[in-house]
Amino acid sequence: VPDYPLLPTRSRFWERLLRGVDISGTAAQLRTQLRVVWEATRGVADKPLGNVVAADVIYEQQKPSMLQRALLLPDLSSTIAALDDGTPDGQLRSRLCATIFLIQQLPTEGITASAVKADPDTLADLLVEDLTAGSAGLRHRIPALLDALVHDGKLMLVGGEYRLQTRESAEWQQAWNTAYQHIRNDDARLASDRSTSFKSAIAEALKGIKLQQGNSKTPRRYALHWGLDAPPPAGEEIPIWVRDAWNVSEKVVRNEAQAAGMESPVVFVFLPREQADALADALGTQAAADEVLASRAAQTTPESVAARQSMQTRSETARGTVNALVAEIMSSAL
Repeated sequence: VPDYPLLPTRSRFWERLLRGVDISGTAAQLRTQLRVVWEATRGVADKPLGNVVAADVIYEQQKPSMLQRALLLPDLSSTIAALDDGTPDGQLRSRLCATIFLIQQLPTEGITASAVKADPDTLADLLVEDLTAGSAGLRHRIPALLDALVHDGKLMLVGGEYRLQTRESAEWQQAWNTAYQHIRNDDARLASDRSTSFKSAIAEALKGIKLQQGNSKTPRRYALHWGLDAPPPAGEEIPIWVRDAWNVSEKVVRNEAQAAGMESPVVFVFLPREQADALADALGTQAAADEVLASRAAQTTPESVAARQSMQTRSETARGTVNALVAEIMSSAL
């Protein structure tokens, strides 16, 4: 209560930050802390009870000294400021990047090492201001804004933690942008990758299924068939003919299944066209990330390691999105 409107967790966050940004220790002196708290408290003094000081307030206060000590590069400062376009989302984007920058300045080694991670939950905890309104709305907005910042090359995602782009990671981002645009405009490449994803998903779905026919329970094997042409006679095997709505309509597949009659051994499978743009984006994102990872030699500098980890995270995230979208299509298969 005596510290209100400064929450204890944010007070500790500021204390560690001040020690991290000024090795000489002058910024951590009592008069500096009092000035920081005084200016922050003035900002919420006239607001209703329940409003508290946001953790990112200290960014603007410390920005001149961080620029002077080259902890904050001018181009990065300009980028963070430019994200605030006057809209609520623009303001929040700028605040998110400023907070992520502050978290990156916390000590990471020794007895003063911080366990604070720049993930959506932590960022929401640090940025919520109106305790009476709660943080649900903020927690809902933040993940989407962070994803957009990653896509725009302002942030990178490394093992579930967001970081600001460095010059090295910006080069990786530019390489990814080039590869992504090339793949996204290559319909044949996307069709091939989409087909590969479908084949893997169906093979996984059929794994372990044993077919037995009639009262004699005669074992039968299935033969997967892809393409627009009908499968050839399979002898003792059960042909499974798989087609998707990207290449043929549901009406055509239904008519052919009805024309084949009840005596036909062919199992006709039709995959509907669902969330086609989202699937194409995820396939392009994964393929582009994999290309960049394969084309760039591994380096040992911290910036290069972080950039590679970020690209690996992007590939894994996109792969998870592809698998989820394909699973939805499979669940709607006819």
